[in-house]
Amino acid sequence: MKIQKMRATFGTLENAKLELGGGLNILEAPNESGKSTWCAFLRSMLYGVSTSQREKAGMLPDKKRYLPWQGGLMQGAMELTHNGREITMERTSRPNLPMNKLIAVYKGTFDKVQELDGFSLEAGEKLTGVPEDVFARTAFIGQSNVQVSQTPELERRIGAIVSTGDESVSATEVTGRLYAWRRSLQNGRGGGTLVKAQQELEKTKTRLQELEEKHNALAELRRYQEKLQEQQGQLEADLAIHEKLSQRSEQQRILDAGKKARLAAEDAENMRRRLQYRGRPVKAEDLGDIQAAYAAFETLAGACVSENDRMREAQEQHAAALEAKNRFAFADLTEEEVSTAASRLAELIPAVQAEQTKPKRSPLLMLPLAAALIALLLGAASVLWFPATGVLIPCALVLLGGVAAYFVLRGRKMPMPATEEVQQLLTRYRYPSPELLIRDAGAFSAACARESTLQASAAEAETRFSASREEARAAADCALEKAQLLDGRLQDVRQIPRLLADTRAAMEELQAAEANAAALQSAYEALCSGYEGDLAQEMEYLPVPMRSEEDTRAALERTRQKREDVLRQLTLAEGALRVSGDPAVIAGQIRSLEQEVAENQAKYDALTLALQEMEAAATELQTRFSPMLGKIASEYLARLSGGKYDKVAFDKTFAALVTPQGDDVAREALYLSQGALDQMYLSLRLAMCRLLLSGDEPCPIVLDDALTNFDDERAKTALELLQEIAQERQVLLFTCHSREASIAGSWPGVKVTKL
Repeated sequence: MKIQKMRATFGTLENAKLELGGGLNILEAPNESGKSTWCAFLRSMLYGVSTSQREKAGMLPDKKRYLPWQGGLMQGAMELTHNGREITMERTSRPNLPMNKLIAVYKGTFDKVQELDGFSLEAGEKLTGVPEDVFARTAFIGQSNVQVSQTPELERRIGAIVSTGDESVSATEVTGRLYAWRRSLQNGRGGGTLVKAQQELEKTKTRLQELEEKHNALAELRRYQEKLQEQQGQLEADLAIHEKLSQRSEQQRILDAGKKARLAAEDAENMRRRLQYRGRPVKAEDLGDIQAAYAAFETLAGACVSENDRMREAQEQHAAALEAKNRFAFADLTEEEVSTAASRLAELIPAVQAEQTKPKRSPLLMLPLAAALIALLLGAASVLWFPATGVLIPCALVLLGGVAAYFVLRGRKMPMPATEEVQQLLTRYRYPSPELLIRDAGAFSAACARESTLQASAAEAETRFSASREEARAAADCALEKAQLLDGRLQDVRQIPRLLADTRAAMEELQAAEANAAALQSAYEALCSGYEGDLAQEMEYLPVPMRSEEDTRAALERTRQKREDVLRQLTLAEGALRVSGDPAVIAGQIRSLEQEVAENQAKYDALTLALQEMEAAATELQTRFSPMLGKIASEYLARLSGGKYDKVAFDKTFAALVTPQGDDVAREALYLSQGALDQMYLSLRLAMCRLLLSGDEPCPIVLDDALTNFDDERAKTALELLQEIAQERQVLLFTCHSREASIAGSWPGVKVTKL
């Protein structure tokens, strides 16, 4: 079996198409582009979509997960070759029955494929040779489900391979015959020779009673036939209405498409009207002009900020210099006054030093002064105590005291004017010494000079800042003037980048809207070209039947079948009435039918027991399958791992033990890295495909990102192995990396498709 083409409306895929080659197909696509959806669609085309799955926390059932995103029901087609014939399969959905209706014909004809007809959910087993559970655990390989779990179907398949001893022969041939024989006796649809014999026996038994009531039964059948005829007429009328509704639906779809195209064109035109510049549509160069003006403003604004920073720095430096100047004790004086005082002190210091070098007064000079005082006191006392002496003695003593005072006063030091002036200056400026005052006067002079220089620098920086600010304002006005031609409501120049971004987005949106309008118009014209009716014709009112068209057809077919059955029963009843019947003959018929039922029941029970025994034997033989599987899987793993692991063994549950090359100790697979673990389970899958899915036309192997955890070297080895396998069966490798295509794209028999 080889798949040639697929067409899908399934999940994210909307009428998507995919063509495949007969060998190794590398299907490359990024994440979220539908690779896994294509894999699920392929599986659904073979086995249908299960309706028994229920929604669980964190998981959606396939019947919900793959509902078309654009609305509608799942559907698709697949072209394939099987048994040397080209087959076209189509699956459609009914409400609550996804992908349930299957039509399979030979390509280019209307001839149905009999082996697939009527087996909607068993088509995959007919084509691949295995049930869905076996296919999913062997040839359907995904990144998240590389590991293998056991199922009853897989156990029976393995048992069949072991019991036949030939891995290319399917044991389903034997069990299929047993099931076919048992179904010929009794099947789930109420058919089979046993069922028919039982039904015939029951009919024959009731014929005795029917003879007595055959007239009433005949009348009842006639009434029932009339009722069925009336129902058939109503269903045929409903079916005619459905055909008209289908035509009207097509007409409405075309009208809706035209309306969508018209509305899309109007939307695009409205967007064009909104995007105006100088009375014409906005162009990219217009935005470039505004952008350039805004860039010039930003440049000048940046320069203005820099000038402002420099002005502030100059002002701060001037303020610091002024503060340093004001910390001096004579900060309220001018630099000239302080310099003059310092110069005067410098001039007076030598004079002060000279005055301080003159001899000091001796203490002996105080003796004449003391003698003068004593003479004055004695003169005064003599006048009081010795009046007889007259005034001679007092006068002599006063004269003596005056002479002594003269000599004392003459011996005192003269005044020192330089020292007094220095002291006055120090007192005025509150300084303890002239040296400190002279030193601080020099520092004050330097501080005044620095303050004056920094004041000039601050004034110059302020002038430059004012000029830069005026240039920035002029550039802002220019940019705002140009931007207001695009949006007159704009008032802030800082809104220009947002305006430009919004305008570019609007231009892109306009471009997308124009493309959408053109696409919708093309779709509308294509629909019109294929419609043969009159779109202008007014739609008549049609009552919508309660049943859908498919349900109506099915009900009509059932009604016709029932009516045919009733007519047949009427004929039989009328014949029986005419013949009247012989009870002895009917009793003989009953005995014959009872014997036939007993024989058929015995056959059915024997076949059931045989099938049970085969299933038990298959379970026992399962343990014989592991060595065969381990041998082939070990060959594949040794190749995929570059010889690092050369032996792997599996138990019945497919738990694995891996032995590195040259090592006698086997290790559980859980100790492997994720890449080595994926390689081991890929080896297991490929070995199972070789053992379980062989034959003249083996089914394809489907891999969904199964090589993601392989390094480049092991990925190349895996691709070489898949290429060899693809010489015998079709291989579909879906990948989100370009690595696989770059490695194997040029190999013979390899087809690379980018989705």
